[in-house]
Amino acid sequence: MLQNNHIQVTLAVHAKYHAFRLAEGLAKKGVLSCFYTIYPKWKLPPYEIPAKKTTSFFLLGALKLIFGKLGLRDSVTGEVFDWMLSKVIRRPKEGRWIFQAYSGYCEKSLKAAKKRGAITIVERACPHIDEQISLVEGEKKRLLEKEENVSVGQKRVWERMKREYEIADFIVVPSSYSKKSFLERGFVSEKIIVMPLCNEKAISPPHPKEGGTFTVLCVGGNFYRKGIIYLLRAWQNMRTENARLVIKGGLPEQYSNFKNLPNLEIIDRYLSVKELDVLYHEADVFILPSIDDGFGLVVVEAMMAGIPVIITENVGAADIIENGKEGFVVPIRDPNALKEKIEYLMRHSDIRKTMGDAAAERACEYTPDKYCERMMKAYEKVVERSR
Repeated sequence: MLQNNHIQVTLAVHAKYHAFRLAEGLAKKGVLSCFYTIYPKWKLPPYEIPAKKTTSFFLLGALKLIFGKLGLRDSVTGEVFDWMLSKVIRRPKEGRWIFQAYSGYCEKSLKAAKKRGAITIVERACPHIDEQISLVEGEKKRLLEKEENVSVGQKRVWERMKREYEIADFIVVPSSYSKKSFLERGFVSEKIIVMPLCNEKAISPPHPKEGGTFTVLCVGGNFYRKGIIYLLRAWQNMRTENARLVIKGGLPEQYSNFKNLPNLEIIDRYLSVKELDVLYHEADVFILPSIDDGFGLVVVEAMMAGIPVIITENVGAADIIENGKEGFVVPIRDPNALKEKIEYLMRHSDIRKTMGDAAAERACEYTPDKYCERMMKAYEKVVERSR
């Protein structure tokens, strides 16, 4: 294997993903060549990323913020970020150079880095975009009985993503679920690197729950993609006199009648990490019934709090769950399966405790430090393969 100092990594990220933790870890190991971002340098803390290693296109960040405040779809700053990046990235003076960027914002910069001698990696936190479109847009059509309009700008991003997949030497995805979607579209297995994500939130460790009402928690913002309708249908068919369901996320207007279900609490506002921590520790079971979820970091957050989890086979975090040990993995779009597992855990407090303990232990493997260690091993492998 190569020594760390023989590798130099350039990271480029348009938004605030786990890339910041990766940049921090790589800097500590002395292998971060440069970190490109739209966030101003003064916003880097609490991340320990050296300012001298950071190039900030902060005016793009300001523009992105304005778009968000005005409620406008931003189809501009990503393309400009990519174009600017393609003009400024430079090969390090020594070491094998790896350029890693994030899907949707790096077509031109991948080409430029490749031309200048880099091993190129695009990271895709979800399945292949065609798979995601098929699942999510298909779900909307199934439930709404009509197709939603997709903007020209959004279609351009989707097409750009597919070109990035072809340009990059390697594609990093967070789960075997995501990898499968690429293999089904003709990509060779050696090009796809599976790298589970890490938890960043300060979720406190498990502590005893003082009795109270049996509580089911779901944290998921996108109603259609997260499969919330199937959880609501499961709840609708349950006896819930001694239970409550808490959903962090809104309901579309056409499903507002579900708000009348007994013992249902909808939280449709921003929650701080401290508030989320309270929710996790009030819960007895966590559910993520997604139609599509490349990984599902909320699953790891719940596990850190010592809660058994019920997730679908299309949640990438199924890779880190042994069915029946830390929780259960069920088919998508299956209210009956959700109902069965909820009722089972409601009846068996001893099994909930055992599963919750196993979940908390398993979650300890998905810290930022361990994520960085796994990425370093992946970098060593791609350098060896690229000789």
